[in-house]
Amino acid sequence: MIISPDLSSKLAIDTKSLDDMHRLVKRDPDQALHKAAQQFEALFMNMLLKSMRDATPKDGLFE
Repeated sequence: MIISPDLSSKLAIDTKSLDDMHRLVKRDPDQALHKAAQQFEALFMNMLLKSMRDATPKDGLFE
């Protein structure tokens, strides 16, 4: 699955995107489900990578 780098700016956290998602659910539920899954994956990967960065030692070779 390809995740566009600007996906985080389109998450359903803001009200306009949430309204767009509600309209999409009524029009095409399968596409809305796919879009919601992509957003969840992007959010999850962001949290995972942040946690991994926080867990690495700060006195490494590249610091």
